[in-house]
Amino acid sequence: MCGRLANGATPEEIAEWHEARRHATLLVRDGNYFLPSYNTGPTHVVTVLRDDGDQPVLEAMNWGVFARFGPPGKTPETFLFNAKTEKYLAGGRSMWRRGWARCLIVASCFYEWTGSKGGHGQAHAIRVRDSELMTFGALWKVDRFKRKKDDEPTEKAPVSVILTCEPNDVIARYHRRAPVIVPPERWDEWLDPGAPDELVAQLCQPFPAERTRAYPVPNGVGKIGVQDPSFLEPLPADQVVVD
Repeated sequence: MCGRLANGATPEEIAEWHEARRHATLLVRDGNYFLPSYNTGPTHVVTVLRDDGDQPVLEAMNWGVFARFGPPGKTPETFLFNAKTEKYLAGGRSMWRRGWARCLIVASCFYEWTGSKGGHGQAHAIRVRDSELMTFGALWKVDRFKRKKDDEPTEKAPVSVILTCEPNDVIARYHRRAPVIVPPERWDEWLDPGAPDELVAQLCQPFPAERTRAYPVPNGVGKIGVQDPSFLEPLPADQVVVD
């Protein structure tokens, strides 16, 4: 699963990172990325990389969407910020194929917990070993957005959800699901709207465990809205609660 992430880079650093790998310059459409961010949760803004025709675009999107799985008035709305790849790959039967397009969410890491997430647990950062940044396979669309169930929806705006798959051996220690992690060398395939389902399914496999790093970080990250660069740094061994 992915319910909390961090992006410790500035928009300029993200653009430089992207250009070095894809040999393209990003169009920054909206400068308000709330970056760097060391503690990002659902309903917050995430940084999304997507293709706009032949032009790569980096833009801010709201993370999550309220959706209804049945007739209005009979089915309550559910807030979703993750989507199972199994349901996405179900094809035309999947709600995630109706109006949604593939994109990439840029992050430094995501957080999971051992023990209880409350006072007796330990937060951990999960990262890609060979890079300061990582990209999650995700979906986006333009839709109404609201932060709470009873709020009035805003004007339509870009929203995104992260696709999840089975975890690798490192992530399985923390959760039974993991975000889809797409390496830079496979960005073009992921972002290609014409990519066959068989290829997309290959990209939705667990990320290699040998390229995955996990380490304990300060438990202050468990409080939504708190921002601290130390959340990206390993916690000293004598301060670890549960490892």
